Amino acid sequence: MSPQPYLKTVKDLPTLPCGNVDDSPSPSNGDYTFMADPREDDNKPLVSGESDTIENRIWFKTNALNAATIKSFQKIQLFAETHDQGHVDDTSSGNWTWLELAIFDDESSDKPRMKDSVELVWLSHKNRFLTDDYGWLAGQVFDRNHDLLRQLEPGNVLAVRVCARFPGWELYGRDAYLIFDVGDENDLEPPPPYSNVLQQMMSVQQTLDEVNDLKLKISDKKIDRQNDAFKPQIPLDLSRADAYTGRDDRPLRVLSLDGGGVRGIASLLILQAVLDKVVPGKKPCEIFDMIGGTSTGGLIAIMLGRLQMTVAECIAQYDNVMKEVFPETGDIKKAFNLATHGEFYDSANLENIIKKLIKDKLGDSDVDLLDEKAPCKIFLMATNSQAANNRAPVFLRSYKNPNNMEDSALVNMKLWQAARATSAAPAYFKPLQVNGYTLVDGGLGANNPLGWLWTEVLGVFGPTRATDCFLSIGTGMAANSPVIQPGIIPTHAVEESFISVATNSELINIMFRTLLDAFAPVVRERKYWRMNVYKDVLAEDKVVEGGWLNWKKDVVAVNNYEDPGALDDVKAALGKLTDWTKQYIVQEQTMITDCAAAIGRNIGKRV
Repeated sequence: MSPQPYLKTVKDLPTLPCGNVDDSPSPSNGDYTFMADPREDDNKPLVSGESDTIENRIWFKTNALNAATIKSFQKIQLFAETHDQGHVDDTSSGNWTWLELAIFDDESSDKPRMKDSVELVWLSHKNRFLTDDYGWLAGQVFDRNHDLLRQLEPGNVLAVRVCARFPGWELYGRDAYLIFDVGDENDLEPPPPYSNVLQQMMSVQQTLDEVNDLKLKISDKKIDRQNDAFKPQIPLDLSRADAYTGRDDRPLRVLSLDGGGVRGIASLLILQAVLDKVVPGKKPCEIFDMIGGTSTGGLIAIMLGRLQMTVAECIAQYDNVMKEVFPETGDIKKAFNLATHGEFYDSANLENIIKKLIKDKLGDSDVDLLDEKAPCKIFLMATNSQAANNRAPVFLRSYKNPNNMEDSALVNMKLWQAARATSAAPAYFKPLQVNGYTLVDGGLGANNPLGWLWTEVLGVFGPTRATDCFLSIGTGMAANSPVIQPGIIPTHAVEESFISVATNSELINIMFRTLLDAFAPVVRERKYWRMNVYKDVLAEDKVVEGGWLNWKKDVVAVNNYEDPGALDDVKAALGKLTDWTKQYIVQEQTMITDCAAAIGRNIGKRV
């Protein structure tokens, strides 16, 4: 909403009386202002970005505030007349100028006050974007429930800072007002301790660093910045107080979906069983704040989150799509296709099927992946095939992560391209070429997207936002796969054994299940559920062969799971795997009921 009508009366408001730190009474109830000093030349920027390090400058600040005045604050809001440099080479890279409020110890301080090693700084609002015309914008409202008011102490001053990041970005300012709504004096709630959350997040980050040792050595600055988006880290500046907002918001509900080709039908049946317990018929996009997926899980995330299907509708569509994408083809024909076309199946056919699916729901097959107005965020995984061994997965988002400057080649992706990229299983389909990237199925590096999705949730919603439910669903427990030593001439079995290890989903579950319940962010409260259908096979002697001309055989006794079928085995997925899933749902009623109860705990609250 434009602040222009309200600003007509701002100049007539009295100036907030401050500057005394004694026992002076609070001002009378009403609105007050504190304004920036007039500028001699508003054609010069207040601040300019020079590198990927944030540049900030104090525009203006109040005088010292006394205890009575602080207790009487009801709301504080910034109104500013600003603009940026008016142009940028890449309009999709984000807005990198903004205004923020900071608490300083006293009038002589030139740096924000620290609390538990955290700077008391909060974002007010982003600057006007891509215009060299001055205009007014209103910042967020800081009320008595916000940390800013609760952290103020007698003698402190409130400062307005202007910020810019990256070369070429500039913030120009002409006029600005801090508006104070003053009411009856009341003690504020004690300020929150940041130290506990900070310690927990640092422990989590240390674990992530150990789990995901990427050893990235890239010297080019542009690539370095792109690469930051792929690191397995909590994408937050935990040194700032605004990283800790959100603890009073409605707890989150997050859905994570594994890859697995046609076996994704198992994920959908399990999800339907969970939601039918608490919100039958309701769309998942109305329930979950974020849905993340890899490969077939990414395609389902698009269908549920971006196309806003019900689970029942998605199951029906998924059944049809899989039959069209994976027509019945013998091994000889698949080998011939791979030799002559570089893929088992027709990637052009896959693209057409995806586009039709999107057009039928949205009316246009060429819509963007980015849709920040959607009720649910979707987070997809793909792999950069040119650096799959030492790069984390590529993140494809339907929203902008405020903590990362994303590569425009990915921000500008179409929805069908994202679906095509996350579904491009090597050998089954050709990679997707998009703006310099060669993208394949994310399953090779993150078949279970759980860990990456969790760090994304922390980055987007903040580490203090509670979680009611983090539901991770697999596509069937794979049969045990020994690592087969290749002979002189490797066999297909050798290749399959290594692929099985690379796409293992349960290892990620084992690594992160304890972390999620322990740290995310309410400690030791169950919030994580993992559901993955399986079919037990009793321990048996199993002969493990090497490759051709490798005559060594090992006989081992293993507790095993029956193979749920290949990712393109439509008959197995719609036959035995569907039957197993129905049996699994009956067997796991207690877990399903508990998970449904967690989802329904705050179901009436959308935000």
